[in-house]
Amino acid sequence: MKKNKIFKFLHDKHYVFHRIALVLILCLLSVNLLFFQINVNDENKDFEIAQGSNLAEVVNQFYSQELINSPWRFKLLFYITGNQNNIKKGSYSIKTGSNSVDLIRMITQGLETTHAITFVEGQTIRQIFQTIQNNPYIKKTVEEFDEEAILKMMGIPEKNLEGLVYADTYYFIKNTSDIELLKMGYEHLQKKLKLAWQHRASDLPYKTSYEALTMASIIEKEVIYYDEASLVSGVFINRLNMGMPLQSDPTVIYGIKNFDGNIRKSDLKKDHQHNTYTRKNLPPTPICIVSYHSISAALIPEKTNALYFVAMNNHRHKFSETLSEHNEAVYRYQKKKSKRKK
Repeated sequence: MKKNKIFKFLHDKHYVFHRIALVLILCLLSVNLLFFQINVNDENKDFEIAQGSNLAEVVNQFYSQELINSPWRFKLLFYITGNQNNIKKGSYSIKTGSNSVDLIRMITQGLETTHAITFVEGQTIRQIFQTIQNNPYIKKTVEEFDEEAILKMMGIPEKNLEGLVYADTYYFIKNTSDIELLKMGYEHLQKKLKLAWQHRASDLPYKTSYEALTMASIIEKEVIYYDEASLVSGVFINRLNMGMPLQSDPTVIYGIKNFDGNIRKSDLKKDHQHNTYTRKNLPPTPICIVSYHSISAALIPEKTNALYFVAMNNHRHKFSETLSEHNEAVYRYQKKKSKRKK
């Protein structure tokens, strides 16, 4: 008898609207069951799932954090979607307005929260290391800056780390190690440097791309505006080809411990391996990390007859072909300015 009633309900045309209403009710109940909102606030939006956590542990964690109100509905949704064994460890952040499906998709696909760190062009590797140390999301495996130990841990065939990290913003997940980030920056630089080296100008005075990188680091510290970079490079190339010292102040400053911002004549005369006033040719290593602008300038210098340049009052440079022109520019933009200050 019951079967006949059910059959009549399913097939009798008089019950069409009843059947539609029933389907709609079932759909609404299903949506309410599966796609319920979760309770996101400032205290529970960031959470971590430990290695090896099972479904029961994760559901209990979310319930205790008040992300969900109904553990059984949330657990049921895992089984319905077949994700009960797909939970991935990690550090996550859920947005306000998210629902149960968003939360499950996040932790089963490993959509961890990403953090950013920026290595700024012109900084030394010690400054980069300190930037990493100051970031709370990075796992620290090196307590103090030890160049030899860091190079060994990175597993790269270099003797010096200075300049061997590319200036850029890097994205990472929580507990990425300091060494992993440095290696990321190193590998990024190698790709950029290789590309630029393949498209370099002819007749450059560099034996290796590393020498070009060293030149790029000097250019990086000399210019404020990158539209001058290739011209500064042209001046330095002319000097190298003529056997003249580069006489770049930033190379002198690099060798001064606790530099106070004031470079003196005595500093220019004090010899060290990076001082391009007392020594000819390029320094043995870069003096900072660089941008692609500086790499490109070092490898595609502007053709010029200039041998000198001096900073003007607007952070740009006056370029000169002769020493007399240069001395006049120095007096106009440097010495005369110093007298006015006095």
